[in-house]
Amino acid sequence: MTTSLAGAVEEPSASKKVKISGGNAPQFLPKLLNQKVTLRMVSGQPVTGELIGYNAYEILLKTPKGTFLIFKGAIAWIEGGTY
Repeated sequence: MTTSLAGAVEEPSASKKVKISGGNAPQFLPKLLNQKVTLRMVSGQPVTGELIGYNAYEILLKTPKGTFLIFKGAIAWIEGGTY
């Protein structure tokens, strides 16, 4: 449970969607490291796996089919984590 600046209490959810925009590394990615996430690609295809790394332009995702390097510009949103 977290408290915002206004004093409101926010319950953590098991799954959150986050929209990515711009080339900067979002501040939520460190909290998602080593957690299971689902990336929804701009094409609509979902990709599920463990977030094992990222930089300003790419995300490294480990899936049962292998490890994939995905450009952030191809991602519509990210869902998952317990932050």
